Amino acid sequence: RVEKYTMPDGTEQFAVYIAGTQSLGVGGEDPWDSQSNAELYTGNRSASYEATLAALEAAGAKPGDTVHAFGHSQGAMIAAHLALEGPYDMATVVSFGSPVEADVGAETLAVAIRHSDDPVAMLAGGGHETAVGAPGSFTAEREAHTDTGLVDATAPAHSMRSYAESAALVDASGDPRVGAVHRVFAGLGEAQSVTVTEYAATRPPPPVAAPSPRDDAGAG
Repeated sequence: RVEKYTMPDGTEQFAVYIAGTQSLGVGGEDPWDSQSNAELYTGNRSASYEATLAALEAAGAKPGDTVHAFGHSQGAMIAAHLALEGPYDMATVVSFGSPVEADVGAETLAVAIRHSDDPVAMLAGGGHETAVGAPGSFTAEREAHTDTGLVDATAPAHSMRSYAESAALVDASGDPRVGAVHRVFAGLGEAQSVTVTEYAATRPPPPVAAPSPRDDAGAG
């Protein structure tokens, strides 16, 4: 989902919402798969990252435009790659259950929502030794599910539903750092118009090698 905000001064800002893994397959039609997870986690570009760039471009985002990114799981890694190597002015990166900790620049508001019992978020390790991101950046962490048993096999602490509950708690916490996030939305709320587009993507099939010309010299 990409939202284009036309501001009172005529400039445009964009918000992109990036989903998590949709397929456990490897290299199949859905770019949001295990192959993309592995590529992103090891610092490489993935088909899902390329699809996100294509969606932003199709929505009208140009290099240097202001972008606010919100991502869950694999989507959070894509948002991190946008902040680290993308062509846009990444004003905001909000991640839910991210398996990486991006060392974003001092101009990017970085907010991470994590669950201590989320096995995917644990892949990010212990975080950074020093603060990263713009003033107001923070990480909010809690234990999402205290019950144990067979339900743990479904990793309920990693679900977007659980993270939505945590985000609501953060919003209502009264912590002054949350004000930086609220100001982002308040600023977007001043837009004169908003265009919303939802995108889907498929991974291009691998190229088929053309057969080499047969050498019939000397054939009987």
